[in-house]
Amino acid sequence: MNMPVRVIAQAWARPGREAELKEALVAVAEPSRAEPGCLMWEAYDDPQEPRRFVTVELWADQAAFAAHMATPHVRAIVARAEVLLAVPPEIRSFRRIG
Repeated sequence: MNMPVRVIAQAWARPGREAELKEALVAVAEPSRAEPGCLMWEAYDDPQEPRRFVTVELWADQAAFAAHMATPHVRAIVARAEVLLAVPPEIRSFRRIG
């Protein structure tokens, strides 16, 4: 049985790259939301830590999330990760238990 998958990703911008990372996340938002299997895709910045960004996503199943990771818009932001990010992003997926 396919179960929805919640994905929470955390990214830390390199110092001075905060605006670029924010722009990249905004650019990925609409194409991500339009994908089959995307039930929710939201990006947040952290008012207490300006270099920290988080995405909260809900996908119909693991296959939908895997397809998302292979899209051109995600591949484009991943290609820029070394320039934009201070450390590799932490991407975690969760299943609802209650």
